[in-house]
Formats: sequence, C-alpha cells, structure tokens
Amino acid sequence: MSNIYIRIPKYCLNVSRVGRRVAGFAVFSVLSIFSMLSSAALENATLSDYSSLQKALENGREVKAKVDFSQCAVKDSSHGGPNLHGGMRIDSYIVLPDRNIAFSDVHRTLDTLNRPLTEYVRYRVSPDQTATISVTVLDGTSGAATKSDTFKCSINRGIQFIGQLQP
Repeated sequence: MSNIYIRIPKYCLNVSRVGRRVAGFAVFSVLSIFSMLSSAALENATLSDYSSLQKALENGREVKAKVDFSQCAVKDSSHGGPNLHGGMRIDSYIVLPDRNIAFSDVHRTLDTLNRPLTEYVRYRVSPDQTATISVTVLDGTSGAATKSDTFKCSINRGIQFIGQLQP
C-alpha cells in the first residue's frame, strides 16, 4: 500500500495540534477502508478455461499455475504421472500462431546425492482445454540431458490457473 499524506490546514480545524492529528488519522482510516475495498476486487480466483487464462494474461493480471502430475497422463500412454505437485507464477508468456499459450520455468537444484541439476519445465496450453508439460533435466556439470518426460493435463484436472479477477 502506498503512503498517503494528508495535510489539514490550521484554519480548517479550530483545535489543538493533537486534535488535527486525530482528525488526520480519521481521514486516513476512512481512505484505508476504501483502499481495502477496492483491492478486494483483485482477489484471486480460478481461471476455469483457456479463454479466461488468455484474457487474464493479456490484461496484465498476475497468474499462477498449479500442477498435480498424478492427475495428468504420461504423453502417448495411459499411465498417470508421478505423485508430485507444485506451482509457479507466470512471469512471461507467448501466444503462438496455433493459439497455444507457451511459458516456461527454469531452476537449479540438487539431486539426492547433492549433485547440481538444472530443470527446464515447458508449458503449452491449447484452446482444447489441455496443457502439455515437458520436463527436461540437465546434469549441472556436463550439461547432458539426464531425464526427459512429457505430460498431458486438462485444465482444472492436473493443471489449474489462479489469477486476479477484473477490478
């Protein structure tokens, strides 16, 4: 919340300096309530389909993706994904000519033996309400790909998007 400074001139109030401070605090309190009410319109809600996701991103809203891989399928098979879940904030995205929304996440971590790894996670959300998530893990020292998986998820089943509502 930004600071709001209110100066109450002496001639507006025929009270002591303490009285002016109390009056200033009262005005500040009222403005704070209005500010809280207006920010309540920016509460987060589930973006239930492709078009609401696209609209939120294109309007500059903050959007987060939550993934439950156990609710997704390993691509080109009927097997479910691993019992893993996580999330990320979508910082940048691109809408491709085929209308797929693409975004990614890269992070460095350590394996169970404390060896460095870099994980690349690519997301592609399509207008048919599905998302393809590709995960590639590179060895931190050699740079060689050590693991690669692709998962197919449905919006609201496997992948969920949470974003700010319109004000």
